[in-house]
Amino acid sequence: LSNLWGAAVPKFDDDDLAQFPCAADDMQDSYRRVTARIGVGGGTTELATPIRHLMHRHTRCNDGLALEPATNAVLATARDGRESCTQCGLCLWGCERRSIYNSAFDLPALQRFPNFTHRGGHVVRAVVPVGEGHALELDGMDRTIAAPCVILAAGTIATTVLALRRLGAFGCDLRLLTNPVAALASIVPGQFGAALPERSFSLGQLHYRMKLAEGGTATGLLYAADTLPLGVIADRLPFSRPLALRFARALAPSLVLATCYLPSTFSRLRLN
Repeated sequence: LSNLWGAAVPKFDDDDLAQFPCAADDMQDSYRRVTARIGVGGGTTELATPIRHLMHRHTRCNDGLALEPATNAVLATARDGRESCTQCGLCLWGCERRSIYNSAFDLPALQRFPNFTHRGGHVVRAVVPVGEGHALELDGMDRTIAAPCVILAAGTIATTVLALRRLGAFGCDLRLLTNPVAALASIVPGQFGAALPERSFSLGQLHYRMKLAEGGTATGLLYAADTLPLGVIADRLPFSRPLALRFARALAPSLVLATCYLPSTFSRLRLN
């Protein structure tokens, strides 16, 4: 899954952990350890021009919006066979320099432990009871894998289904907590038609948080659009193809893309 993630690594705060038996301060040592292991902070030393304009405008406003440079699991300096980020702008197409963290990078170290075994290329079909423990039924294998404790991390829906079937509760009408998400775009007019930068960074550049009157916090990331293929923008313009590509080329340096995630209290999804 980490082949497709955005590499953003914001920390939980006390609002996020309100229903947990720990506070944000209790996790700081763990955050330091994880940060040291995966490498955090590279790639955003130079904000894209339209995003820098937004950041400057924000410093002159008092609108309840917290805005700060995004933290990303991207190397600023080379280490452990991985090279530092050069802001080549090709993040979304796979980082050949291995600057962006991928969980597969940890496999060689884990495989040095005698009690660790990695079995890739299988799909867990079910978790079934075996004595006082559990067993995994895997696709493509004639036998199960038994263990006293099983930790599921197969994505929200797949994990929930596997757990409910194991508990005999599959088919019950349950609420599924999710974060409603929206994507939006804005334009910094002064950058329309500007030259594309020589160096770019495709991942999140600014992280924002805003308290909501209804309770909870909206959060998200801002991205520059100068690294997107022009066809992605041109396909959405009501012009002929040649004109759409020319307009997209002029628009790209001024375009800022944003994601917005709302608290799960805004979701109304059911799983049954």
